[in-house]
Amino acid sequence: MRHTLWLFVATAVFLITGCAERSAPPEPALPTAENHLAMAAMDIVIRFNQSGLAAVSSEIPAEFWTAEIAALQPLRVYLHNNNLAIVLSHTDGDTDGIYLHTPISSYYPTGDRLELTFGEESYRFNVTY
Repeated sequence: MRHTLWLFVATAVFLITGCAERSAPPEPALPTAENHLAMAAMDIVIRFNQSGLAAVSSEIPAEFWTAEIAALQPLRVYLHNNNLAIVLSHTDGDTDGIYLHTPISSYYPTGDRLELTFGEESYRFNVTY
């Protein structure tokens, strides 16, 4: 009798929870400007790394820039830990550009500002995730 009651309760619980209405998966996030830039940055990083030029220089030539990055009218674009450092201006004491984190990079900068040196020039970047 005990086994029958236990089996009945277990079956009822299974049927109730197994047949319960399940919530739909969350809607995908709408594309944002930051998402488009991150995907463009990832495309540049992949193509630049595959070209073999990353072993020679961290400065990425304009021929690798996507339309989204070129539209920012950068002075220079650098590869940094599989992320992009985009120099938009270069003035003392001010922000020089944006730093785009890519999904393929294991380096995740902390904070919203980052100072980097490429060659003899130091730049300050606003970090975009």
